[in-house]
Amino acid sequence: MSSSDPSASNQPSTNATLKSGLTALKQGDYPTAISLLERCANFSPNQVAPPPPNTPTSLQAQIGLVTAYERQGLAEQAIALCQALTQTPNPQARAWADKTLASFIKRYPQLVASTELYPSTPTPSEAPSTISNASEAGFIPLDATSTRKTSRINKTNKLRAQTASVSQPRSPQSTTDATSAPPTEVGQVDLPESTNPVLVASTASTEPHEWKQAGRAQKWQPLSKLKLTRFWLLQAGSAIAFFAFALFVLRFSMRATNWLLVKLPFVQPIQLLYRNPTVIFIVVVGLMLASLPWLMDALLKFLYGLKPLSTATLATYSPEATKVLNRLPRQKQIPTPALRLLPTAAPIALTYGSLPRFARIAVSQGLLEQMADDEIAALYAGEIAHIAHWDFAVMSLAVLLLQVPYTLYWQVATWGDRLEARRKQAQRQNTALFYLFTVLVYIIAAFSSLNYGVYGLLRWPLLWLSRQRLYYSDRLAAEFTGNPNGLTRALLKTAIGVAQDVQQQQQTSYVLEGFNFLAPLDYKTALTVGSFYPAVSFEALLEWDRTNPHRHWLNLNQSHSLLGDRLQLLSSYARHWRLDSELNFANSAQAPTPKLTWHQWLTRHGQRLALQGAPFWGLGLGVAIGLGIWSIAAIGEFLGLWNLFWLVGDWAVLIGCLPLGLSLGIFVRINPFFPDITPVTLRATSPLPTLVANSALLPIDSKPVQLQGKVLGRTGLANWLSQSLILQTDTGLVPLHHTSVLGPLGAFWWRSPQPRDLVHQAVTAKGWFHRGATPWIDLETLRTSSGKTSISRHPIWSTLLAGVAACVGTYILLFIGGY
Repeated sequence: MSSSDPSASNQPSTNATLKSGLTALKQGDYPTAISLLERCANFSPNQVAPPPPNTPTSLQAQIGLVTAYERQGLAEQAIALCQALTQTPNPQARAWADKTLASFIKRYPQLVASTELYPSTPTPSEAPSTISNASEAGFIPLDATSTRKTSRINKTNKLRAQTASVSQPRSPQSTTDATSAPPTEVGQVDLPESTNPVLVASTASTEPHEWKQAGRAQKWQPLSKLKLTRFWLLQAGSAIAFFAFALFVLRFSMRATNWLLVKLPFVQPIQLLYRNPTVIFIVVVGLMLASLPWLMDALLKFLYGLKPLSTATLATYSPEATKVLNRLPRQKQIPTPALRLLPTAAPIALTYGSLPRFARIAVSQGLLEQMADDEIAALYAGEIAHIAHWDFAVMSLAVLLLQVPYTLYWQVATWGDRLEARRKQAQRQNTALFYLFTVLVYIIAAFSSLNYGVYGLLRWPLLWLSRQRLYYSDRLAAEFTGNPNGLTRALLKTAIGVAQDVQQQQQTSYVLEGFNFLAPLDYKTALTVGSFYPAVSFEALLEWDRTNPHRHWLNLNQSHSLLGDRLQLLSSYARHWRLDSELNFANSAQAPTPKLTWHQWLTRHGQRLALQGAPFWGLGLGVAIGLGIWSIAAIGEFLGLWNLFWLVGDWAVLIGCLPLGLSLGIFVRINPFFPDITPVTLRATSPLPTLVANSALLPIDSKPVQLQGKVLGRTGLANWLSQSLILQTDTGLVPLHHTSVLGPLGAFWWRSPQPRDLVHQAVTAKGWFHRGATPWIDLETLRTSSGKTSISRHPIWSTLLAGVAACVGTYILLFIGGY
């Protein structure tokens, strides 16, 4: 490395490079950050001499590199550079490096011992302190346990390089030390020569959570015995509803396909699609159930790299988990499930199978690396609970069936992306194949998007069961391990790991979305909790889940129960066993809610609830109007006043009033849901973390916002409808919703820039923030720094939808009713 300082003529360029590198670090783009900061610091990780420049720019770049190296999984490079910084004459930087190196010694004892590139000389009083701290964390240097832990780190580094073309997430809390000091942070050093706001901002968004490490019960009484009859009835009802609905969707698809083929020229309908598919459907479902474990194994192996996990390997990560696997199945009189491993850095746990003897529990490498011993054990106990309660069989079969449309969606989209590349090539060459490829790409995009819609539609009958089963599994896991606090930490670390995985891969992975039903935590909840936690405490983030009086209604369309509710129950189990709880939930939440009179309730909640549910109330109003017309016609006929007998019992009247009521409800809600966005309203809006933590908000309490960040999401045909968009801001991740004037059909209008075209770009997003079970932003505009703008039309689409509903209702009443 050159020892000369940058020249004055190169200083502006160096500062710009530093700013770009720190911005990339802030956004979680660690490979880019490393490349830019190495260039700025004129530093190579393979150099053998300490970096001499001590300018503020060079020091800030090197400090940023330490953080970027560690979060990229390059711990050896981070330690080497940190050791070099302990020799710098700048006192603030040297103090920061000493503190960070002490943290590295706790978390990577073997790596530090083998990375003495630039050895520092600790004082005699410091050395015993460091060794003592490491021992208290459970590590004795140079023994077998320490060697295994070092091997875990090396395996994780290899995993992150293999599982994706982009970097994988850094563990939010080192799995080798649950009580160690926080990870390295750039902004902890204050260099007097320069105060860089980008540097400070980059660390504000990644401040680690200091775990309370609340204890576990040593001797505890079991909780009151649960009656599972209602839960089993729910499983049976959900299974019947799901497969009946799936059969209905299959029949409708067959008829719709033939109807389309009849309308198209040069093609004939498929006669097989006119047959009743019920018998074939039942046979196929029966075969899927019989071979479910092996089909799921094959699917996960082929698409996501599933492989066996031995008990011995699991014991190197969590000896307690192996004890749980030995004792809990025996207690519940079920066989020990087979173990599987998913080579992905996102923390995932899945349980699937048809019978307990064929059950499998698959966890990801990231889960094993990011969790402590007792946390892994608590998650395994929760997965075994699904087997003991038998809900795993219903959910496994349903999820396997859901993989048909979901796998078609993303596999067809992947194939379509290759065709899209050929289409662009034909366009550049100005050949006639361009038009053929264009038609094929549009057909593939429509087919892929249709399968994604079917996948989303088929999920609805399973939502209730999916939410309820988590309460039962959490309870059994806490009761068996006596460690509700360990399960609390495991769920929160899962949220952090999923959020980091999304930021690293810059999209939601297919395994997270496709197998979301089997996961212990909804990935959409994880995006919020796992990304906003540095700016907002966990307790504040979960307050909406615990105290909003309408939270359960607003969670009806979600696949998982509210995380705040679940952790509140785990805290109550801890208090039941006289334990301190991991999270400090306010005692006021435990106080009984005062009973309100009808007048008080309507005054406090009535108007907002009426506006929130206006389209649904409109449907009820439509039914009431239809029944009213029937009643008036019957009374008139009875009294001989009007000749309206033809209206009595006319179903067209009732059906026609439904879209009219829906139209009225949509019209009523448009203005409150999408208020005017002006400079005044934007200035009046609270910061994003404050909005996310506001426990009183409903989706109708729309807040105009204008935020800067980076658009994350899938590229190409897999995001054709712009259904996978996330805004990565300085403080957290928030999903984005887009619609055109024509709704989903607008995705085929190629002249207007689509949000999917702006994925992975820095943008300014303007729209309306809504807070429900998960927060989101309805977009008005997405604008890049170059001026490229994508416009969304939520208010216009809602108006158009209401108008179409009114026209349909009027047509039914005028031209169908009365016959």
